[in-house]
Amino acid sequence: MQRIYKLKPRARVLCLNNLGISLGNRKITKEVGIWNLPAIETCPERTKMCEMKCYARKSERLHPACIPARHRNLQAAQEENFVARMIELICLSNVGWFRIHESGDFFSQEYLNKWVEIAKALPEVRFLAFTSSHSLRFSRVSENMSILFSVWPDTSVIPIGRKAYVEGASGFSCPHDCGPGECLFCWKGTGDVNFKLH
Repeated sequence: MQRIYKLKPRARVLCLNNLGISLGNRKITKEVGIWNLPAIETCPERTKMCEMKCYARKSERLHPACIPARHRNLQAAQEENFVARMIELICLSNVGWFRIHESGDFFSQEYLNKWVEIAKALPEVRFLAFTSSHSLRFSRVSENMSILFSVWPDTSVIPIGRKAYVEGASGFSCPHDCGPGECLFCWKGTGDVNFKLH
């Protein structure tokens, strides 16, 4: 059964069989689907600074009601039928843009591979993910997936590929306007991006 709950003027949640995605947030328009997992525990390659400054953890403290949903998503992500269920949910949401992990990260190669399979099944949807899981193999990522490697000031090894610097000096400076009709550099750009902590 499909259920839609109104959270605030710009955001909704779409749930299907205990699997949930947000439609927009404060900075991202509701035309963008967002998939979240619990902060910190699903980020195996986080740095100390990332953990200390984690905006997703701050969000969980401010809005503790989101924590059970993120844990349900984590459980669902580990199930065999996750790919088929997520494809169905994204199709129901009717979004053309999808942010993987506003909170959380690719916690294993198997989980990353599931997202690659999802993206390949939905070539008309543009996917975006930021990741600190630099040791995973991203070579199978499809053309409709933009992956940016998070680089904090305490990141010890800088990965090869597009980078999202946090408080760095390199790259396009993010204006924090995300989604269709907005900046779109992270979604479609070819270079690195620089984020200021907020």
